[in-house]
Amino acid sequence: MFESGSVLLDRGRYGIEYDGSQQGSGGRLWWLAALIPVVLIILLLRGCGSSGRKGIYDGDDFRLSEDGTMPAVQVERQRPSFAAHFIASWKRKFQGQTSERPAGQPDSESAENQFAGAEELSEVTELKTQQRATSDLPAEVGRLIRRSDELRDSGKLMSARMMLEKLRLRSAAADFRTLIEKRIGRINIKLIFSGEPMPGKVEHTVSSGDVISRLSRKYGNTQEYILRVNAIEHPEKIRVGQKLWVLDNPIFELMIDKSDYRAVLFFNHRFFKTYVVGLGSDNVVQAGSYAVDFRRTAGNSRQEARREIVLRGSSDSVDEMGFSLHAAENLSAVGRSTEAEGILFMPEDIDEIYALLPSGAVVTIVE
Repeated sequence: MFESGSVLLDRGRYGIEYDGSQQGSGGRLWWLAALIPVVLIILLLRGCGSSGRKGIYDGDDFRLSEDGTMPAVQVERQRPSFAAHFIASWKRKFQGQTSERPAGQPDSESAENQFAGAEELSEVTELKTQQRATSDLPAEVGRLIRRSDELRDSGKLMSARMMLEKLRLRSAAADFRTLIEKRIGRINIKLIFSGEPMPGKVEHTVSSGDVISRLSRKYGNTQEYILRVNAIEHPEKIRVGQKLWVLDNPIFELMIDKSDYRAVLFFNHRFFKTYVVGLGSDNVVQAGSYAVDFRRTAGNSRQEARREIVLRGSSDSVDEMGFSLHAAENLSAVGRSTEAEGILFMPEDIDEIYALLPSGAVVTIVE
């Protein structure tokens, strides 16, 4: 055996051989080289980590700050994953291919836009418009709106409404407040005309001598509301012990803004719903304060009835005779000024207001 540098050589049977027991460091590092691709694959699939921070909504309730105000929007940090990026890109490309319209097939949205008046204001069209609008919202705001839609669809109406109401009051919500208010309005209508509990609604147990007109006066409701919310077809057939939903002396106020053809309904001093209206002659519809004088219905059946809410002036700046709120005969008149008299509503909208606004309710007109 002899030494050549740092390597030991040994004279063997077949000449000088390498002493295998004196391996260099490179032979022991082969497994590190094999481990590097495995680590890269794990990072590719799993991402580079996440802070785990959540947004302003967590579960079915808002997490408020210590002073009770709504916290600033916190955008959830997403885990950066290259694999997830490529998969999402492939899905978008695939969905884009499958959603392409074959040549010669009419564009359904273009066809829908050819209709005026009622078709443009229909619930289906509004929902499609709102769904498209959510894609243009800030990420966190859009996520909250979609989450409220999920709560609404699962029957958690109060949780959905609470989320939207808090979002609506944010100073940064001006650009998408109309979108939020439409959703709040739909939820409020479902709550107030259904058997679902809500603030301001109570159950009355029918006792001997109760009739709908008496309950209407006792609780400050319209008879139409009590009949509608309890699905009563024959008022004379209510029975002792029956549970009826009523509003506990509610305060309804309607404010009509002539500048943008919009009516805002408030319930117990809180926003309830917005409506698009048409305006009659300026000589009749004057800015000022009014009150519901009386309500009248013309028609042979409840479905075909023409409902009208007659107002009287309650301020010195308007005529005492006032004017009326009623359904537009020409639906295209809603959303603009016309030669018709009074304030014009969509038929389903005037049905809601007719059932909610009792005699004496305040109606304010602003320029």
